[in-house]
Amino acid sequence: MAVSEQALRGERVLVVGGSSGIGEAVAAAARDAGAAVIVASRRPSRCRVDGAQLIELDVTDDDAVERAFALVGAIDHLVCTAASGFPRDLLSSPEQTRLLMESKLWGQYRCARAAAERLAERGSITLTSGIRSRRPLKGSGAFTVVNMAVEGMARALALELAPRRVNVIAPGTVETPVFDALPPEVRQRRLEAAAAQTTVGRIGTSEEIAQAALMCMTNSFLSGAVLDIDGGGMLAQ
Repeated sequence: MAVSEQALRGERVLVVGGSSGIGEAVAAAARDAGAAVIVASRRPSRCRVDGAQLIELDVTDDDAVERAFALVGAIDHLVCTAASGFPRDLLSSPEQTRLLMESKLWGQYRCARAAAERLAERGSITLTSGIRSRRPLKGSGAFTVVNMAVEGMARALALELAPRRVNVIAPGTVETPVFDALPPEVRQRRLEAAAAQTTVGRIGTSEEIAQAALMCMTNSFLSGAVLDIDGGGMLAQ
């Protein structure tokens, strides 16, 4: 069933990492559903979501997270999509692995912790993991470790913060600005390979992932869940 255009009317949604890619699509979807949207990002000026309140935030900085959430105040929903670091593999890229852990795992932990005391009693937190949590590939070990940890953290928080709800969206490969830094021929080759690892024959869009995040915010019977939005990537041979 489609989410009502006014499903979030009168509610406040904070999207961390909302200045581009999936986060920006989530912010736009929440706005279109009637929410007052706050976007927190290291580069908030890049955000193209009209009407969003913009806040600068580095999720790897404890004090910065506390200041940002104090500034935002009470919220109904938190969605975290921020992440940095792209390790080649688990053991030979310690600096990039540490950056990924600091941003995607500890960053989401910091945000959830700061949000807890400001979250509406029937509010929600939506975290982001990814397909490599349960379907690793050679060279993706760091993402497997971090994404699995995020999913475990969400289940624990769903118990600790109840009746507030905590869920995870686990995207497959999505065409986002993260691929723009690659040479065009490398980018095309990687996206084609990712499309071949699905059952639908293509990669996803940020808007499709945003639909899942919107459901996490609006479905009041959904908690402790991991939503695989991967085009059948968990099944493809």
